[in-house]
Amino acid sequence: MKNQLLASLGLVAFLAACEKQPSYIKVKVPQASVHSVRMDPVLPPFTKKGDTIKLRASAFYKDDSYMGPPKKVSWKSSDSSVATVSLDGLVTIISSGETKIIASTMAGDKKVEGSLAVKAVIISRVEIIPPENLGENNSIHMGDEVKFTAEVYNDRGKVIPDAEVKWRTSDYAATVGADGTVEGRSLGDTQVIAEAGQHNKRFVINVLDWRKEKKKSRRRRK
Repeated sequence: MKNQLLASLGLVAFLAACEKQPSYIKVKVPQASVHSVRMDPVLPPFTKKGDTIKLRASAFYKDDSYMGPPKKVSWKSSDSSVATVSLDGLVTIISSGETKIIASTMAGDKKVEGSLAVKAVIISRVEIIPPENLGENNSIHMGDEVKFTAEVYNDRGKVIPDAEVKWRTSDYAATVGADGTVEGRSLGDTQVIAEAGQHNKRFVINVLDWRKEKKKSRRRRK
C-alpha cells in the first residue's frame, strides 16, 4: 500500500513537472500582446547604427495557452555583424543586413527556442547618374526633358535596390518629377538634387535658351 502511494505521488509529481514545461516560446516586441500567438510581430527596418530595441520571450503550452515568461532565457544573434543582443534581450544595430534574434530556454532536458527577424538598412551615400544626352557643360535647352537616375548605397557599400529617392531642384531654372525627369524652364544654372534618408547628392546643369528649331516652330504656331 505504501509503495503504491509513493508511486502515485511520484506519478503526480512527474505529470505536474511535465505540465509546467513550455512547448514553445516566442520572441516579442514591447508593444505586442503577450497573449497573442497567431500573428508574429514584424519589425520595420532599422535605419541608424546604434538603434536599440528591448525584446522579451513568452512561453506557451502545447495548446497555445500562455504560460508566462520563461524562468531562464539565453539570447543570441545569428549574425552579430548586423546586430548584437545582451543577456537581457536588448538588441543593438551594428550595420546593414539581416539577422535573427534567438531566445532559448530548457524544458526539462529539451531546448525550446523562438526567434524574431531583424533587418537594418543604413544609408551611407547617394549617387546621381546623369543622362547621356546632356549637352556641353551638362546643359539642356529650355523645354527639353532629360531623365536622371540615382543609386543609394548602404554602409556596406552595396546598392539598396528598393530605396526611396526624392528629387528636387535648387531653383526655378528647371523642374524635376518624382521619377527624376528634369525639364528646362528658364535660363541659368540649377542643381538637380537626389535625397534618400538624411543623405543627398547634387548635380549642376546649365539651362540654355530655346533650341533654334523650337523657336521656328513657335513662330509658325503664332
